[in-house]
Amino acid sequence: MHTMTFGARLRQLRNERGWTQRYVSERLGISGPYLHCLEHDRQRPAEALAELMSALFEEDREEFVFHALGIEAKMLAIQARYPNAYKRYTD
Repeated sequence: MHTMTFGARLRQLRNERGWTQRYVSERLGISGPYLHCLEHDRQRPAEALAELMSALFEEDREEFVFHALGIEAKMLAIQARYPNAYKRYTD
């Protein structure tokens, strides 16, 4: 489980490597303003872009995409709101 938002994690990964937004956006084929929006959680990437990001940052693809698409947060919300149904579907 991640304790930070996807955007914060993306920014952290970029900063750990000393990469600029320009460098990352060029490698991913996206605009700098779009990367800025992703890093500030104003938008979520499409699945294909999340997969490219996982490769660029050498992160586990499935876990990275799961976090990027917000699936983890949705599942936790469902679990909290509907614990019995959640248990039936995940056992």
